[in-house]
Amino acid sequence: MTFSTKNTARPNNVSGQSLTDGTHRIVQRVGEWWLGEARKLLAGRWAQWLLGGGERWLLIGTSETGDDIELRIVTRLGQVVHSNRTPQTDHTIEPAKAALAGAGFDIDKMPIGIVMPDGAVFERSIEIPREAIANLRIITAQEMARRTPFRPEQIYMRMILSAHPGDRTKRLVRQRIIRRDLAAERCRQLGLDLDKVQFVTTPDAVSGDAVIHLAEARSQQGYGWRRLMVLLVILGFGFAAIDAGIVWWRQQAALDEIESELPRARAKALAVRKMLDEIASTQAAVQTMFDRRSAPSALEVWEEASRILPDSSWLTEFSVRDGHVSMAGYSDNAAALIPLIGRSTRLADVTLSSPIVAQGGTQLERFAISARISGDFKKAGSVK
Repeated sequence: MTFSTKNTARPNNVSGQSLTDGTHRIVQRVGEWWLGEARKLLAGRWAQWLLGGGERWLLIGTSETGDDIELRIVTRLGQVVHSNRTPQTDHTIEPAKAALAGAGFDIDKMPIGIVMPDGAVFERSIEIPREAIANLRIITAQEMARRTPFRPEQIYMRMILSAHPGDRTKRLVRQRIIRRDLAAERCRQLGLDLDKVQFVTTPDAVSGDAVIHLAEARSQQGYGWRRLMVLLVILGFGFAAIDAGIVWWRQQAALDEIESELPRARAKALAVRKMLDEIASTQAAVQTMFDRRSAPSALEVWEEASRILPDSSWLTEFSVRDGHVSMAGYSDNAAALIPLIGRSTRLADVTLSSPIVAQGGTQLERFAISARISGDFKKAGSVK
């Protein structure tokens, strides 16, 4: 059986009672979704104890052939505990209930559900922003009024909230809907009183996460809140331990990474140091070459000395080294050469490097003079 959809008028307001009921249902559904996710992390008896998986339900439906009425006792997790059948022509389930009671099951205290054909249940999914969960009831009511032919008073509905598989900022809301008249007709066929039926399901959806509630059954009024609190405490300690373990692991990993990086960092530092030394050496070589190129040549110093010395003096030795000039020779008045050379702006610190020696039998004197070459030799004038 399928349902067609059409656009209908959008509801203008929602009463305060609807908001209160909606808030209660939202909290319950979010809790059930959270429990469903927690159940995936747990297994076996822990899941049954903490999540109410040991609670038992009575499912009433028809067999696969449609000839018999089948009664099944299942857990909230969908596990079949026991089953019994009675011919549908009897129009009563009392024999099957008696057989289950004889097997030791107290079915009078079990929530009762009926199994509908798959085609009787309409399913649809919508996506909502994560921040809109608090207004889930209002949003889904408006969405249903706009996109489906259903009215709240005509249907039973179950909403299942789950994480969106492709977008963390959204949540996926799956709606399972059945018309009330179809549920009533099914109860009539099975010989049941609709007021005693607490939920509806389909053959392929018999777990607690997929059933559609017709009434607030006692077992649904907080079936697992005590267990939920215990689970929250356990998970709180567990998450705290996991968080502490993650922090320790990250710190240890960071220390290990630093320790492993130290040799490489030391090698890089040595390489950088070597590079800096090479740069400094290159700069010194370039500076030396620049100084040599900017310093006057020996020929230029020779020409300066030739301009300064009088014609009665001549040189026998001349050398230029490390910014100093040394000259030796003969003159008829060697003592006068010191102030004469000192008048040059290109030579400074003029001194005798050895005593003046008179040459016997002549008027000549031997001299040896040293001077510092001025830094601005090429710019300076010849005489002060």
